Amino acid sequence: MNIKESELIEKNGWLKSDLKAVRHDAIEFEGMRLWFREESKKPKHLQTIWWTDVGVLYLTEYFRVKTELETQPPMQESRVMSKEEFVKLVNNSKWVGRVVRNGYKNFNTVMVEHDSGFMVLVNCRNNKTLPKNSYVEVDTKNNNHTIRKPAFKSYEKAKQA
Repeated sequence: MNIKESELIEKNGWLKSDLKAVRHDAIEFEGMRLWFREESKKPKHLQTIWWTDVGVLYLTEYFRVKTELETQPPMQESRVMSKEEFVKLVNNSKWVGRVVRNGYKNFNTVMVEHDSGFMVLVNCRNNKTLPKNSYVEVDTKNNNHTIRKPAFKSYEKAKQA
């Protein structure tokens, strides 16, 4: 059973602009028609719009999800870690990181990303032996980062070493 768009607006309290946005984005859903225009001699913008049963179900789910998203508390803003905080976190320890960049002219330097997202320049013997996106164990002492072992393909293997 089809229902007029104006009746849907009165019945459910939806905004015409929201329905128009949904109409603009979707004519069909999984091969089934959601809405159609009534055939008449009127210009297109004056023709009556009818929603099918599938269209009404689609709209109810669409507006339910939309209200859920609006009522959710806003996500906490992520704060960027300072260099001092990072040094306190990793000083005098060994940690596993991912090689982000290894193409420096100085073959003894690579860029490694910590789990927290902080990127650090690390000393190594030869950066050509450490491919990008491989995992390495970094030894940090007094803000001096050094790689002493070969690269690993997975995080778990690097953690075990």
